Amino acid sequence: MRYFFLLIVVVWFGCHQPERSSLQKSKAVKKDSARLNRAAKRIKLKKEWHLDSLKDESVINDAIAYIKSNKLTQANKQLRLWEDTSISVHICIGKLFSKNLSHLILRSHVDWRMILYIYRIEPTGRMIRKIRDDWSDLTYIGDKVADINGDGVNDFVVNWYPSSGCCARNNFHVYLYQKDNTFSNYFDFINPSFFPKEKLVRGVDYGHPGEVPLYKYKWNGVKLDTLEYIYPVNETRKKFYVVHHYGDELDPQKRKLITTVPKEYNKIGGYAWFMLK
Repeated sequence: MRYFFLLIVVVWFGCHQPERSSLQKSKAVKKDSARLNRAAKRIKLKKEWHLDSLKDESVINDAIAYIKSNKLTQANKQLRLWEDTSISVHICIGKLFSKNLSHLILRSHVDWRMILYIYRIEPTGRMIRKIRDDWSDLTYIGDKVADINGDGVNDFVVNWYPSSGCCARNNFHVYLYQKDNTFSNYFDFINPSFFPKEKLVRGVDYGHPGEVPLYKYKWNGVKLDTLEYIYPVNETRKKFYVVHHYGDELDPQKRKLITTVPKEYNKIGGYAWFMLK
């Protein structure tokens, strides 16, 4: 009887083994197919992005050819040189950042993309690309030339807003113009207000009211020093912790308790969000 039982077990496993093997092979095929599909999508996106980039470069080359053929040294105008009326390039030329060198700003709008270029124009007329900043129509808000760090020299600022997120997030890319006639890598600020005369940036970080801190930074040339963060103690916002680093609000030894927010923050753009209840 025992041997008969063992025989039944062996036969049962033997009958089900091909089925299990077939199931495993089917899962492996589906997994490989999904992986191939993802790879194909990535390749397709790369090709589309490459074609879009070639199209944009062609548009930029047309705009630069127009500038050179018309010998423009001062200009602030919109170009529509193409049969496709959705394509446009705004050009701005002049001594925008340096007293000695001219620069060219190109704002290229092709399809759904807004791409910003800055070229330095050498005394020989040669144009050297210094900045390329790529945006979609959904995120780009605007840009401006202004002194941001209070050194008396204009910088380049791009304002953008993410297309998704839970909380207030008005972002700025700041490219500082440097003494060697180059631009810094961009500084990315969230909900900032700039005070160049004080060399300060005040703002509200990203997060929910009642949790998110205020911040204050100070420019040190082309570097940025953190002065303080101010966290609400709780959602009532009747008491606050002043700290120097993220996380210090949790350490009684590193935080300072205050009962009101300093008045200097009342005039920043994100203060209403910080105090929202």
